[in-house]
Parts: sequence; structure tokens; C-alpha cells
Amino acid sequence: MVAGDQQLVATTVTVPADMSAAAFWLVGATLQPYSDVVLADVNVNETRSGILKVLRRMGANITLKHKRLQNGESIADIRVRSADMLIGTTIAGMEVPTMIDELPILALALAVAQGDSRVLDASELRIKESNRIVTVTKTLQAFGAQINETPDGFVIAGVDQLQAPNQPLVDYDDHRIAMLQAVAKLLTSNVKLREEIGTIAVSYPDFYKDLAVLIDD
Repeated sequence: MVAGDQQLVATTVTVPADMSAAAFWLVGATLQPYSDVVLADVNVNETRSGILKVLRRMGANITLKHKRLQNGESIADIRVRSADMLIGTTIAGMEVPTMIDELPILALALAVAQGDSRVLDASELRIKESNRIVTVTKTLQAFGAQINETPDGFVIAGVDQLQAPNQPLVDYDDHRIAMLQAVAKLLTSNVKLREEIGTIAVSYPDFYKDLAVLIDD
């Protein structure tokens, strides 16, 4: 019950970094050789950080530093270094809601993992900004991934290496698909990325600025 006629008092709130944005750097640094990246002040609430568990299960080199409680949320600095090798996995059931927005970029890691992977119980992806089961599949197929859609997810057979697409990509007006494509391009081409920020600005207007910092470092 909330009663009216209350007196509100000003306060200071520190907003932690969003895991769904951090996920692109988690996967990018995991796959890019010689990477060593620290993502500061990220919300690692267990209900929203399933991608950390899955990447570690696959063999990613991820550690949490300075874990603390802030405004009732678990916060940590995440250090991610290049992985020697990733192993395919199955994502299903109660894991899916903990990483639903991260599944597009996680699919990139699954696409180059050793062995087969499956994403199940993720039909919610069909009603996002785009039908992400379709758009993730088409995007990664353009990079040479062995991925096929299922009614509620993907079936993926890992390949040794992705390739730069030989045709223009469509971002489907979906910010997560656009960022997925930018990270995949970075991993498969030496061509300078064009800053097509329009779609990405929905959730991450500084995406290319942060990308430039990581490349320069």
C-alpha cells in the first residue's frame, strides 16, 4: 500500500553499469586475442547476470573484483581476458530469463565454441525490437556461422573461425543486432568500422566511443 500526501526528500543515487551493455565487451574481449579488459561498477545481480555463468562454463577467463552491495544491488568490477578455447553448451529453462537480452551477443561466442550448442526456451526473443531468433540467425550466417533457428531458440555447430560478410548487413532497426554486428566485424576484419550509431543510440549512445578506447588500448 502506498499512501498519498508524502514529503519527498532529495537524495543521491548511483546507477551501476548495465550488464546488457557490458555483455558486448565480455564476449568481444573473450574472443579477441591478447585482450585484458576491466568493466567497472557493473550490476552483477544474479537475476540479470546469467551470461557470466554461461561464459565461465564455456571456458571464458572472467573474474569479479571488488564485489560489494550498493543501493541494495550487487556491484563488481569484471575483468575479462582472452579465452584459449570455448566449449559449446546448452542454455535452457531458468537460465534464459537471466540473460534474455544478452543472448544475441552470446550467440556469437557459441558460434565459435568447440562442439554443438543449443538455446532453448527463448521464444521471447521473437517479440523484441526485432524477431531476434530470425535476425541473430541471419546475421551470424552472414559471418559464416553454422546456426539455425528453432521455434524457441537456436542450434549452433561451432566453427573454427568466422569470416567477414561479403554482402551489406541489415541491422533490422534493432540496437542489439547492430552492436552484435559491430563486434563480429571487429573480430573478422581489419577494416575501420563505420559509426552507424542511429539504431544503437536507443540503449548505448557511447558504444563507438567506448569501442575506440578499447581498440586504442
